[in-house]
Amino acid sequence: MLVKSTIATGTVAVVASATSLLHLDRVQVHGDTAAISQPQVTAALAEAGSMTSWGVDLDAFTDAIEQQVAVRRAEARLVLPGTVMLSIQARQPLARTRTGALLDVTGETYHAANVAARLPIYDGPLTKASEAARMCTVLLAQASAAGFAVSQITWRADGWQVLLGNGWRLRLGRSEVDARIGRFASAWPQLSTRFATLSELVFDLRYMRGMAVSGLAENLTRENENG
Repeated sequence: MLVKSTIATGTVAVVASATSLLHLDRVQVHGDTAAISQPQVTAALAEAGSMTSWGVDLDAFTDAIEQQVAVRRAEARLVLPGTVMLSIQARQPLARTRTGALLDVTGETYHAANVAARLPIYDGPLTKASEAARMCTVLLAQASAAGFAVSQITWRADGWQVLLGNGWRLRLGRSEVDARIGRFASAWPQLSTRFATLSELVFDLRYMRGMAVSGLAENLTRENENG
């Protein structure tokens, strides 16, 4: 068996023996091709068994592909003569757990190396992972649009807390979390201007309207001492 091209091109060409009349010529990979490597595709074909056009077990092949940590879902179909079309959907990591695992958009955790994105920390039980992923999706979208960074998402007995990149902390509680995130994001331009020099502020959004801000006195005391 000879692998002729690389996964980056979207095609892995596999040449069977010269005696095979209906050999499998190639696997064309589409979608999130960075989630799978050429050796992984080749190994999955081998695990699936026969490599002839009539004999390749597409279910076994996709099962083997989905065992790769960066792959969320795989679909394969046979296109005669001799081509398997493989569609890849990659996992989308949202955060890292305290143990170093990645939390994806579905709430599943997994381990993978070489994840380039800078991700916030998720500090909470795995029983809350699915809820954390849903909330994190909303939070990161709002943060990106408003222009603030998220460093950590925490679950405590009194609900969700968020640590921002500038040291500010949000207390979101247990309910109406999406609306509270939106309320803070809408106020961000004014807050970031008004309190630009202050750190370690706490914004309690567990109210029907508005928010309570604590830590102002401590910041002013610190500024007076430094001045």
